[in-house]
Amino acid sequence: MLRKLALKKKALNKSNLKDLNNFAHLGNFPKKLKTFNSSYENFESFLEDFEKYLENQIEVPSSKLNSQDRIFEGIVNRLDVLSDFKKIVIRIYLESQKNPKLLITLNKYIHKYFSSFLKSPINLGTSYLIYIYAFNIWIEDDENMDKTMAAIGNSFEGIVNRLDVLSDFKKIVIRIYLESQKNPKLLITLNKYLHKYFSSFLKSPINLGTS
Repeated sequence: MLRKLALKKKALNKSNLKDLNNFAHLGNFPKKLKTFNSSYENFESFLEDFEKYLENQIEVPSSKLNSQDRIFEGIVNRLDVLSDFKKIVIRIYLESQKNPKLLITLNKYIHKYFSSFLKSPINLGTSYLIYIYAFNIWIEDDENMDKTMAAIGNSFEGIVNRLDVLSDFKKIVIRIYLESQKNPKLLITLNKYLHKYFSSFLKSPINLGTS
C-alpha cells in the first residue's frame, strides 16, 4: 500500500497518514517513510508536511470568545485532530527530544497556530504553557479527552499565578521566549523548567521526558 502511494507521489492526507500511523511506533518507521516519499528520509521534511496538513484541518476558535475560552478551545481543537494520528505525534515528540532542530521546527508551527487567533504576548505565552502540559496528559488520555480538558481548565489558575510573578520582568521573559525559538538548547532548558513548574501542582501521568 505504502509503495503504491509513493509511486503516485500523493500529498499527505487523512487516509495515507492513518496508514503511516500504523507503523509510527515501530523501529522501521523511517524506512516506511522513505518508501512513501524519498524526501522523508529527512524526518524534518515529513514533520513540515505533517504540520502543513494540520493547518488545513484544525478549526480556529471564534474571535467572539473571550481569551481564556479561545485558548481552551484552540488547544482542544489541535489535540482533537492529532488524535487520529497519535502514534505519529508521539514519534515526532520523541524524535524532537533527541534532535533540537526538529524541536525548533515543531515549536515554530505550534507558535504559528496560536498566533493565528491570539495576538497578545500574554495570551500567546499562556497558550504555550498550557499546551505543553496538556499534551503530556493527552498522550495517555482516551479519545474522549476528558482528563486532558480537565487539566487545561485547572491549568489557568496556576498560569495566572505564574504570570503575576513574571509581570515585573515582562521584557526579560519575552526576550527569553524569543531567543528560545532560535536556540534549541535554550528551548529545551525552558521546556524542562515549565514541565517542572506544572508538575508541582498538576500531576502528569507520564514522565515528561525533557530533563
